[in-house]
Amino acid sequence: PRVRENARRLGDVNPARVRENARCPTDASPRPEFVKTLAAQPTPPPPAEFAKTPTVLAASTRAECVKTLAGQAGCFHELAGRLTTGGREVCSVEPSGPADAEPAHAMYPYLEQFQGYVALEKGLAENSVAAYVHDIRVFIEFMQARQCDSPERVTRDDVLDFLEAARAAGLATSSVARRLLALKVFFRYLQHERIIARNVVEVMDGPRLWKMLPEFLSVAEVSAMLAAFKGRDKLSRRNTAILELFYATGLRVSELAGLRVDGLRLDEGIVRVIGKGNKERIVPVGRPAQKTLRAYLDEVRPLLDHDGRAVQLFLSVTGRALTRARVWAVVKEAALRAGVAKNVYPHMLRHSFASHLLAGGADLRVIQEMLGHADIATTQIYTHIDQGRLLAVHKRFHPRA
Repeated sequence: PRVRENARRLGDVNPARVRENARCPTDASPRPEFVKTLAAQPTPPPPAEFAKTPTVLAASTRAECVKTLAGQAGCFHELAGRLTTGGREVCSVEPSGPADAEPAHAMYPYLEQFQGYVALEKGLAENSVAAYVHDIRVFIEFMQARQCDSPERVTRDDVLDFLEAARAAGLATSSVARRLLALKVFFRYLQHERIIARNVVEVMDGPRLWKMLPEFLSVAEVSAMLAAFKGRDKLSRRNTAILELFYATGLRVSELAGLRVDGLRLDEGIVRVIGKGNKERIVPVGRPAQKTLRAYLDEVRPLLDHDGRAVQLFLSVTGRALTRARVWAVVKEAALRAGVAKNVYPHMLRHSFASHLLAGGADLRVIQEMLGHADIATTQIYTHIDQGRLLAVHKRFHPRA
């Protein structure tokens, strides 16, 4: 009601008179008669509710008010400020345009083009695109502080100082390596588009990363987590379905949160997943998980999908798709209820899925296909954590075992 009242009060100004007074060449400043006419408009006293709380109009409403009052972009800055009624603030009109726009820097247009390149041509996932753009934006701000406004002027020392500043700010080695990777992709793109002639980061090596063995849960710990939500309420049954699908398929948390109903084919016992780089893969779903998911689809999800139009498989109590953070919280709560002493996170269920398959004798190539790894070397790390398999191989083949 306050917004409507504000709009009505601003509409009391005679539009014809305002347009007549505001009419001026585009290269000239607003006529002073316009400002005088606007200031002379009679203003009724404010309602009682305005006496206590100033009301700020929404951006869209403010824009419409300004268009009505000024009619020309050149007159806008003359009107910018606070419109008052009886000494009380009614609305705040803030100039948009150059003041609200991204800082003027010669590299920002290249960043916008680069974002489209990695999203459309390279087909990177949404989170990867956001990470690349963030890293390049931080680099542009760093170079802006150095008065460098062109990618042609960037030197190797600039890049080294940027990475060193990131390390000094407390970033992990993996984060510093990701920033260098983002810069490599960005400058490779600039060179490909002939924006720069020389790529100063092409031959730079990133910080060496330790290859850490992935943490995983035992079969007993996973079973305890799957039984953590014992209630029959809709959220407990939904959470159990989430955990069952996690362990049955080894999905990433982003893949599970974005999974659609039409991607789950329980009659065939499979799930169709869109993974990194929009690559599609088919993963089998075990019978216990099928049973839990079918009960969720038939009895629980209809209670969460209030308007019947949601496409995601797992929904919140308000009927919206679950976020990655909420799925993370479900896994954390399950580990707490199950009494698992480890620091459990969603990806640990993925590690457990792969480790238990390998311990059961599954082929490494099959595990690679189900996990969606582009390189077999990424999957091979699971061979180092199955101590029973290593001991069995050593006992079988070593002459002095």
